[in-house]
Amino acid sequence: MTENDIEKKVLLTYENNLRYLKEKEKHLFDNIMLLEEAFNNKIKEERYLLEYKEGYFDIYDRVKEDYIYNSDSEKYSEEIVNKFSFNSKENSFKTFYDFKYEDGLAEKVDEISILSDPLLNNAPVVDYVNKNLPEKEIIDNMPYLLIFGVGLGLHIPKLHNLVKAKLYMIIEPSLELFRLSLFLVDYVSLSKKSRLEFFISYSENKFYEEFRLFLQKAYLYSHYIKFFYFSKNCDYLFEPIQNILVSQSHNLFAYDRELKSLNRTYGYQKNNYNFLNISKYQNLSIFENKKILLLAAGPSLMKNIEFVKDNQKKFIVVAIWPILPLLRKNNITPDIVTTYDEETKKVIHIYNELEDTDFLNETIFLFSSHLYKEFVNKIPKKNIYMFNAIYPAKRHFGNIVAPAIGEITYQLLLKLGACNIYLLGLDMALNADTGKSHYDGYYEDKEQMNIDEDKDLNQFSFRKNKVTVKGNFRNEVDTLSVYHISIKQFNFYTKEAEKNNLDINIYNLSDGAYLENVEPLRVNVLKDKELQSFDKSDIFSQLKKQFDTISSDAFDDKDVEYNKKKVVDALKLKEKLKMHMFSKYSEKSEFLKAIDLINGEIYSREYECDDLKLILSNYFKHNLHYIVYLFLLKSLNNPKRHMKKLLKNLNKQVNKIIDMYILIINVPIK
Repeated sequence: MTENDIEKKVLLTYENNLRYLKEKEKHLFDNIMLLEEAFNNKIKEERYLLEYKEGYFDIYDRVKEDYIYNSDSEKYSEEIVNKFSFNSKENSFKTFYDFKYEDGLAEKVDEISILSDPLLNNAPVVDYVNKNLPEKEIIDNMPYLLIFGVGLGLHIPKLHNLVKAKLYMIIEPSLELFRLSLFLVDYVSLSKKSRLEFFISYSENKFYEEFRLFLQKAYLYSHYIKFFYFSKNCDYLFEPIQNILVSQSHNLFAYDRELKSLNRTYGYQKNNYNFLNISKYQNLSIFENKKILLLAAGPSLMKNIEFVKDNQKKFIVVAIWPILPLLRKNNITPDIVTTYDEETKKVIHIYNELEDTDFLNETIFLFSSHLYKEFVNKIPKKNIYMFNAIYPAKRHFGNIVAPAIGEITYQLLLKLGACNIYLLGLDMALNADTGKSHYDGYYEDKEQMNIDEDKDLNQFSFRKNKVTVKGNFRNEVDTLSVYHISIKQFNFYTKEAEKNNLDINIYNLSDGAYLENVEPLRVNVLKDKELQSFDKSDIFSQLKKQFDTISSDAFDDKDVEYNKKKVVDALKLKEKLKMHMFSKYSEKSEFLKAIDLINGEIYSREYECDDLKLILSNYFKHNLHYIVYLFLLKSLNNPKRHMKKLLKNLNKQVNKIIDMYILIINVPIK
């Protein structure tokens, strides 16, 4: 083939690819057109040049003054693809926590309540799969493959010829490099054989959000996530992926806790506790012209405790429950206290540490509906307003779910109409001097966290992995994966408020992580401003009066009918799932389709028991990917026997969840 023929071929490939992107990936197409326009109009200079040399193409990097391949790119691509391993544990991300069971334990799970530890209730599936894995875990049927780095893209069609995955996620930080691959890779033909998803020129945040959404859809096939590594310029995405995997919602809050939370919510509602309607943004006038000081347990609180003490009459002071001992010690009386944590030992320890709670006699308590009665009964009922922790018992009353009480409190304040909020102690970062996440003496920091520096792709360390983020007053601060997700949740709440056209002014007084659309403000600067005191003698009754207007302490007739309908639909769903699970399957492909159907059934609009469907989804996310993984492996002996046994085990646990759900709605239990 002459160089003229080669030139015609690459230009034709480029044009065909552009037509494909214009139809299937319009946003990516538009970005490429803008880049071309910038090159043509000399607005931007090309860094990478496509060159044909001695029978192969290479890319010349004008910045580094060197070639990217610097060898025969076709042969190089062939060599690296031939090294690809089908072993599930090599070049992969692990998406689950390992747990080994004692012999015989799985057989005893029938006697265990579904409200027990999910590790036990996962045993019938997880233990069975682990004990029947082939000696070598070699992938036979690749559902999808992540490709980190494109370059000229010559490795991509070669990978498909070897792997034949159903989906390729093509990841390339440089739009300019990806554009060069359009000259040489026939993406049009490849798209007819497998699905293509392009993650091109994504920022870390953009990639985080898109990959998180992808994982939610593809979790059935994500026991191990296989990848092909081509380019170091993708390294910055490995940490976000690890953070996504360890912060999957079902790992943070398992189905047993969801059932317990639902049980307590129904119990408090049936016992006539006041529940706030947080389904929409309220406009309580008490918050209109007053500053709100939201206090949390970060290191910045202790550093500025004198400021809080001296200026508490100039704010409506809102505090999270765990910091009350510190506030009492410093003669600070909060007007509102919030807590979400259902861990009884922790909240009661703090209560006992207070010794005398008289200073809280005229404090409003905003309690999540899944707190234990043992704790809630210690607080006067007239002072308490509940908010739905996860699932509501009443129709259209809303709920708040987030990793930590800091961002939950922030969202509550926004929902209640607070528009001038000052944040102190919401650091969401490690103290630059001590490495601690809270102030000295805080309950949860009695034992110093050990930070894992190792970045093992197959190790989960949600509460230990260190992450670097933008600082509020500093360029960068260190934080943990657990707080990284809190930062994102906080930013989401701010954006939602702005989308709803709320006129809010939020100020961050903490020397911690930067929060989007929140103004950094140092305490010494705030001191110099005129902070007006206001009469707080009647603040308790004012707050109660306004909270009463947006709360309810009883079921109405529509609520009763709604809950009856949920029970009826729960029974229908139970029968439908049973039908899928007791059908006979002969082929692995047929069985995997059945697992898809079982999973898909809980998303059907036919059933109005949305809370139950989400609880079942949580259980499935702990278990179904194990089943799918087993049937994606080579050398699986006697698949029919495994199908029958696994579906039987699955059905038993699903029935236990549905039966408990029906019991909770009809009769509150401990």
